[in-house]
Amino acid sequence: MGTGLQVVVNPIRKRRPDFFYVFYCGGHMQQIFAKVKRNSKYYYQNESAKKNGEFPFAVNIIKARDGYDVNGGPGGQYRLSDVNLFVIASGREIRIR
Repeated sequence: MGTGLQVVVNPIRKRRPDFFYVFYCGGHMQQIFAKVKRNSKYYYQNESAKKNGEFPFAVNIIKARDGYDVNGGPGGQYRLSDVNLFVIASGREIRIR
């Protein structure tokens, strides 16, 4: 029995080719959140976000030339390999893979 939620990462090329938006349940736009992975050298920054009441932290995804495509959080920017991404729906974290 599923939750009825489906997460789709959908690039919108006409308005802003470097941004990605997340949609669920019929196209309602959702904020993307992140947590730094335990195996990342930036993992300690999760504690800073928790202390500031910003955990998990909101992010935007862009196509950056230097590979730091995730913008936001205590470090300001991260590689996709350094974070787990998700949306929050009905009070639950739904992982984006």
